[in-house]
Amino acid sequence: MAIKHVHYTNPNENIKIDFVQMGFHKTPSLHQVRPKVRDHYLLHFVINGTGQLTIKGQQNSPKSGECFLIRPKDLAEYISDQENPWEYYWLGFAGPDAGKVVEESGFSDWSDIIRPTYISEIIDTLQMIDRANLDTDDDIRMIMCQWIMYQVLYYLLKGSSIPEPLQHREMASSKREHVLKAIHIMEADYSQPLTIAHLADRININSNYLSKIFKEEMGMSIKQFLTKFRLGVAATKVRLSRKSFKEIATETGFEDSLYFSKLFKKQYKCSPSEYRKML
Repeated sequence: MAIKHVHYTNPNENIKIDFVQMGFHKTPSLHQVRPKVRDHYLLHFVINGTGQLTIKGQQNSPKSGECFLIRPKDLAEYISDQENPWEYYWLGFAGPDAGKVVEESGFSDWSDIIRPTYISEIIDTLQMIDRANLDTDDDIRMIMCQWIMYQVLYYLLKGSSIPEPLQHREMASSKREHVLKAIHIMEADYSQPLTIAHLADRININSNYLSKIFKEEMGMSIKQFLTKFRLGVAATKVRLSRKSFKEIATETGFEDSLYFSKLFKKQYKCSPSEYRKML
C-alpha cells in the first residue's frame, strides 16, 4: 500500500478558498473508508482502478479518469474494488467561495462524479505533493499546498468552461431536469412499489425516453439506481437500528427478505448480520 498526504485542520473561514488536505493512495483490495461526515469539500481524482462510492444512500462506481466529490455534511463511505482497487489523489478545501467553485466545475445536485477535461494536467500538478512533503518549513509547505490547490481548481474550471453549442446545452439541461425529477421521486418514495411507467407518468414523459436518458446521464438503469439507493438506505438502517432484517427489507421497498439479503450480500460482500457485527 502506497500512501502520502498533507493535512491541515481547522480551515480558516476568513479565506475564500482555504487548503485543508491533499494526498495520494494506492489502496489495497477492499480498502474501506467508513461512513463519515466532513467539514470541507473533498475531491478524489482516480488514476487507476475502481470501487464503490455511497453518498446519502446513492451509489456509484468512479473509475480511472474520473473525479468524485464529497460535500460538507454529506454522509459518505467508499470501498475499493477487490480485483482492481483504486489509485487516487485527493484534495480537500473549504471557505465561503468553495461551493461556488465546485458548482462551476461541473458538479451538480444529481451528480457527484465528473470526467475532467484536463485530468492529465491535474494529475501532473498533484504529483507535486512530493515537493510539498520535502519542505520542513511549515509556511513554505503551506504555500506550496495552496499553489497546488489553486492550480488544480484552475484546470477544473477551465475544462468546464469549454463552450457547447446552445442547442446541445438546452437539450442536456432538459434531460438532466427529467433525470433529477426521477431521482427525487425515488429518494422520497423508495419504500413504495415504483416502476418506470409510474415515474414517467409523474414526470409526464414517455417511459422509453426516460429509461434512455437516465442511462445516458447516470451510467446505469433506473432499476439499478433504485436498487442501489434502497440498499444504501438499508445499510444505514442495519448500522443504526436494531430492527429485524425482514423489517428493514420491507421499509426499503423489498417485498422478499431472502431476495433482499441476496442483493445486500452481493453489494456489500457480506450478509446483513455480518455487516451489523462489523460496526
